[in-house]
Amino acid sequence: MIAPTSVLDPGYLATTVASLWPTSRVSLSRREQAGSTAASWFVLPSVNRPRLLIPTQQTKAAIMLRRYDSRRLDGYARRSLEAAVASGVLSHVPIQRLLVDGDDGIIGYLQRLFGHDVAVGVLLGSERANGKPVVQVFSANGETLAFVKVGHNVATGALVRGEAQALRALADAELRLLKVPQILHQERWNGLELLVLSPMRASQQRSNDDDPAYDAMLELAAIGGQRWSAVADVAGRLRDRALVLQPSEARDQVLAVLAKTSSDRGDIPVLLGAWHGDWAPWNFGRRNGRVEVWDWERFETLVPVGFDALHHRAQLLWRDKVPASSCVSHLHKVERALLEQAPTQTVSEKPSTSLYLAAIAIRYLGDQKDNRALRPRTGWVLDQLSRSVESTVEGRR
Repeated sequence: MIAPTSVLDPGYLATTVASLWPTSRVSLSRREQAGSTAASWFVLPSVNRPRLLIPTQQTKAAIMLRRYDSRRLDGYARRSLEAAVASGVLSHVPIQRLLVDGDDGIIGYLQRLFGHDVAVGVLLGSERANGKPVVQVFSANGETLAFVKVGHNVATGALVRGEAQALRALADAELRLLKVPQILHQERWNGLELLVLSPMRASQQRSNDDDPAYDAMLELAAIGGQRWSAVADVAGRLRDRALVLQPSEARDQVLAVLAKTSSDRGDIPVLLGAWHGDWAPWNFGRRNGRVEVWDWERFETLVPVGFDALHHRAQLLWRDKVPASSCVSHLHKVERALLEQAPTQTVSEKPSTSLYLAAIAIRYLGDQKDNRALRPRTGWVLDQLSRSVESTVEGRR
């Protein structure tokens, strides 16, 4: 277990810095240090709520802000901050910088891997049980060379290895519409699982396109083969996953919905196929007639076709702050829209909504930090889950 860096308050930032620069001297400063040999990063939006480490000497790293969650920073503020980094203005502002001096850590590792000097930024994201940093690698002239997924514990290490396995399977598939990252390198370093991936060009731009790309989604669903199964069988597999979670009222709620779905509509057939697992506007973009898709750590086969479509709409509903009481009807509309796109009737309408919400609730509950209140998004999904069963019952009357 790597001890958090003492200069930082214990938490995700300290643990991440300690894992990436295990023997370096770490400090914080609100000013540039004249003559210092230390590498430095802007800690944004703040040390108390860190989400990004942007290298202070690489102005083109401002592009990292385009991947920042729009719910936390409105568009105007984000664009202003991006311009401040890109112009160098932010270097003259007394905001907290992380300084790392001594052992070159992850930078030295990547310089040896690429054979030349590099700069790195770190996308921290929010602190979650399955949260993991992603290192963005820049050349001296600011070109993005790679993204490095970092597995720092058992759970995140499994996600990194799972993404590598998924990308190797996808590399062997004949993809007409989809384009996925290439694996440049995979290694265990300093107790971390590292997966070095080629950058997707579309990922360097902030997507304003909410088109779900059903055509590419359906191409993905056919990878690895498809087969029919009963709702009861799918619900049973989800129940097994839920039973692994810590006992709680939320877990019992999921189990109750699965039992009711299986009892009421268990004999309905659903087509199973592959899904990305996190199909959202910020994880794909269109370029040169293809859909570039990244972040494959949740890829899975033999799930109900339509889960990606439901997830895409759910992410938009969350982004747009739509209350749970209004969401289920939106999800049912997505299933009907996908039915119109599919060449044959491959999506069972209302059971898929309940099964999808149960699957995501199980994921979010597994991603909870121990002994903490439910994250807002988790409670939002659980509310929808209960409503989805009520909606199905009403639809049968």
